[in-house]
Amino acid sequence: MLGVNATGYLMDFIKGTELVCGLAYITGRFVTLANVVIFPVAINIVLFHGFLDPAGIGGGAFLLVGVLFLAWYHRKNYESLFIAKSF
Repeated sequence: MLGVNATGYLMDFIKGTELVCGLAYITGRFVTLANVVIFPVAINIVLFHGFLDPAGIGGGAFLLVGVLFLAWYHRKNYESLFIAKSF
């Protein structure tokens, strides 16, 4: 955490991203985009707590389960991401 805090901007960027995604979830707009943006953050939270602070993994696991549920619920919106286009 010293490295993250030493940058001076990274923690603000992460928390800002979480806030914007949370607002997208609450308003119901851009949920698919918010899921794509917040998924790597959720994975990082779970891995951080899994390896360095196992006692605090509950919140990260809850977030990851929620993101995976919303991805499954809106799975039709992700179909275009996995279509290979020929040039």
